[in-house]
Amino acid sequence: MLLDLGNDITSVRDKDDLLALFSQRIKSLFYFTHSIITLIDKKDETYFAFLLDHQNSPIREHAIYNDLVRSHFTLNEPFIQAVLQSDAPISFELADIMAGPQSPPS
Repeated sequence: MLLDLGNDITSVRDKDDLLALFSQRIKSLFYFTHSIITLIDKKDETYFAFLLDHQNSPIREHAIYNDLVRSHFTLNEPFIQAVLQSDAPISFELADIMAGPQSPPS
């Protein structure tokens, strides 16, 4: 299984390939509803969405969804600080993040 997954990862050539890998291959191995990969802009002290699984996002029909996916968010908030301080992979429940202090608007 790890060898097959490694081969899949080495075949990634662009964002669409990476999204397909998450949406199809990795999702078949682990339970999750959708994924978002963000990038950090250290100069501006923000993070923003780089790769989103729009089709499976539970908030894709939200009135401000398009604004949210184009926004830059501060690194100075509890959710992203937990990510930055973790030495291991970390996952979250979207409802918990949205209910937290200083979370992006829902």
